[in-house]
Formats: sequence, structure tokens, C-alpha cells
Amino acid sequence: MKQGIVHVVDDDPVVREALVWMLSTLGYGVHAHETTDEVPRDGEPGCVILDECLGGTSGLDAVDQTSGRLANRPVILLSGVEMGDLRPRAAAHGVRMVLSKPVEVTALMQAVNLALKVE
Repeated sequence: MKQGIVHVVDDDPVVREALVWMLSTLGYGVHAHETTDEVPRDGEPGCVILDECLGGTSGLDAVDQTSGRLANRPVILLSGVEMGDLRPRAAAHGVRMVLSKPVEVTALMQAVNLALKVE
């Protein structure tokens, strides 16, 4: 298993389980969550893959609302809508990686490796 845990936060169970399966087959330790409230505050180092649209709220809002929960963890934001001005808004919230859905395996692996600093 590669170092660090990947926390997948998506309110769509099909997308969440697909991401978990994909990341698990690539050798990552993965925990699935429906909301950001389920992400442990402390524990193993890792990163968070966060859906941009969580049950009618913005994933960026969730980053702000749960800054203590997601503190010191890199966030990879996934968006299924037109990116438009999302990247600059995400950067303003401290989110440096934004990927489009459906996400390509190679792009996801590169983003997670960068977030976990895996060689």
C-alpha cells in the first residue's frame, strides 16, 4: 500500500464507490465518506478527494466550514460542471488541485501522488 490514506468525499454512492475501487486497485489506502463531517479530524496523514457539489452545497464551502477537519491535508476538488472560474476560486480556498469528472485514471493518480508526495 502506498503511504497515506485517501479520503473520498462524494454524496453520490456510485461515484464514491467507483473512486474507492479505482484508488484501491492502484494501491492506495482509501476511506469513503458521504460528507466532510465523516472525515476524521486526526489520524494518519493523507489527502481528501472532495466533490465540488455536495448535496446542494459547494465543496469549496465545505472546505471553509470544516477547515479544522481538513486542516493540514491536501484537497483535490472534483467537478462535474463547467470549470469556468472554479480554479481561481479553489486556489483562494487553499485547494490547488481541481480535476474534471469523469476523471481519468492517470490524472487522478498523478494528483494523489502529488498530494501524498509519493515518488
